[in-house]
Amino acid sequence: MFPPALAALLFLAGQSASAAKPAQGKPAVPSQSPYAAEADVVEQSEIGFRYNDDGTGVEEAHLRVKVQNEAGVRAFSVLSATYASRTQSAQVESVTVTHADGTSTVTPATDAMTQPAAVTQQAPLYSDLEVLQIPVRGLRPGDLLEYRIKIAQTRAEAPGEFWSGLALPKDSVYLAETVKLDVPANKYVQVWSPGLKPAVAHSGGRIVYRWSSSQLSPTSETGKQATPAPGGSRPDIAWTSFRSWQQVGEWYRGLAAPQSVPNDAIRAQANTITQDAKTPEEQVKAIYAFVSTHIHYIGVDFGIGRFEPHPAAQVLANQYGDCKDKDTLLEALLHAKGFTTAPAIVGVGVDIIPDLPSPGQFNP
Repeated sequence: MFPPALAALLFLAGQSASAAKPAQGKPAVPSQSPYAAEADVVEQSEIGFRYNDDGTGVEEAHLRVKVQNEAGVRAFSVLSATYASRTQSAQVESVTVTHADGTSTVTPATDAMTQPAAVTQQAPLYSDLEVLQIPVRGLRPGDLLEYRIKIAQTRAEAPGEFWSGLALPKDSVYLAETVKLDVPANKYVQVWSPGLKPAVAHSGGRIVYRWSSSQLSPTSETGKQATPAPGGSRPDIAWTSFRSWQQVGEWYRGLAAPQSVPNDAIRAQANTITQDAKTPEEQVKAIYAFVSTHIHYIGVDFGIGRFEPHPAAQVLANQYGDCKDKDTLLEALLHAKGFTTAPAIVGVGVDIIPDLPSPGQFNP
């Protein structure tokens, strides 16, 4: 599913009391402005995505924000970027605080620290999700904070393919924001942004899409306007290099099918589960009951468990997994008893965009 406010690959935690995201230059907000009550005001935000033919690439975030009170200081006192270490790397490029008296404090990039994400601590065998954090030095009310963070996609989740999307901020003040998508000109890419038309430029064998927008309503107003989207959430901007849903399905089947092949342990467990079953229907019910009640659910939405399920034998041995892991074990146990199965991926709480075939619309 497309994560709100950012693309699938970048999560900047330092989210403000009025939200947070990347940016660059503009004059500071005067105290008499309509935003004087805001904890912070994003003066300029820039998010850029650049992809290669093989599906690798880089996402860069640049934020310039006026921190107006103690709530804003607390929100931005530590900046964070979450990434999957098997396929991504994260880097803090710069963090600078400009004080009201014109002096500045630079936080060295070497202050950044990496630690496992919370889900990795719960399921260490199933996730490579890590968090890069950097405490911001010298941040005080009235300061202007500017920072750059980069996440590189060093290995494509689907070879030769890429996809992502983001929702533009609706509950925080952004005076100016830009989203840039830079892709090879010879690569099929479908871009979707029905409510915001991009400027498109062709240069050096590349196509660059650029969206510009702002969110100027104070948060007291946007909070009242915010209502859940009927049928689930949709991004404002999204893209995919997949040409069809059939291609998406074939890719997922290629990930899932090998993981549901039963081994001796799976076959022995299937026989134990169904020993009292008298009919095929009773066998199926017994196997389903076992997986649903004996395998602990842990949501692993990123890292190595983002789309690829773990081997059924591993899920059985560890006694935990996410939804696709539990499905894989269910299928393996059914295969062991001679049943034929086929997985289906779904997007819970997602308003599917039929014309945009992409794994990003699902939360398998």
